[in-house]
Amino acid sequence: MAFLYVILFAVLFKMTEETPIKPGASGRYCDYRACVTVAYANNYTEMGCDNDGGIFPTCDHDQDYCYYSGDTRICCCNSDHCNDCSLHPGHCFNPRGVKWQKDCYFFNETLSAFIIAEEMCNNLGGHLSSIHDGFTNNFIAQNAAYYFHGSTTVDLWIGGSDMISLGNWSWTDGSPFIFTEWNHGKNATGEDCLAQSFNDGRWNAVDCFKAKPYACTVPL
Repeated sequence: MAFLYVILFAVLFKMTEETPIKPGASGRYCDYRACVTVAYANNYTEMGCDNDGGIFPTCDHDQDYCYYSGDTRICCCNSDHCNDCSLHPGHCFNPRGVKWQKDCYFFNETLSAFIIAEEMCNNLGGHLSSIHDGFTNNFIAQNAAYYFHGSTTVDLWIGGSDMISLGNWSWTDGSPFIFTEWNHGKNATGEDCLAQSFNDGRWNAVDCFKAKPYACTVPL
């Protein structure tokens, strides 16, 4: 086992964040460099990311290994991500992006109508933000207050609307509409698009053509 650790650390010190993990792909080595699995030719002894052997952080096991060189496999553990072979592992690709759980959130101060805001989020690979719990609701409101502190409006677009079926609210990303934070009576205003106040995080149904800043959610 000691010999394995020596080989392991030799591999780790040799590699940098600019070292591709998977030949032919754009992956980069993860930040959490202690969580790896090493396999040797004709041996292929694998130590999963869920192996907490003292120096290895615990991380959910994943069989989709990232590859480095011909004989050595590197299994990456980055925060709450295993085997992150993305171009920016565990990080948002845009400096304005904020990582929360397994997604990146982008706060765009450009005042836009709801449909335009959703289209811009689609161009990033995501949707207007959907919210499924109070923690995420507070996270978005707090970041919106920070990024939009000079805005002429006090709310932002998130991804809810009842344009498809009046009175039946849904998220543009298709996820279940299971959490609400309506301002008192503001879900029955006759308007069809969902805005969140970044003063208190409460939701209002407003005119979809109003120009507002917005939050996008893009999966990592």
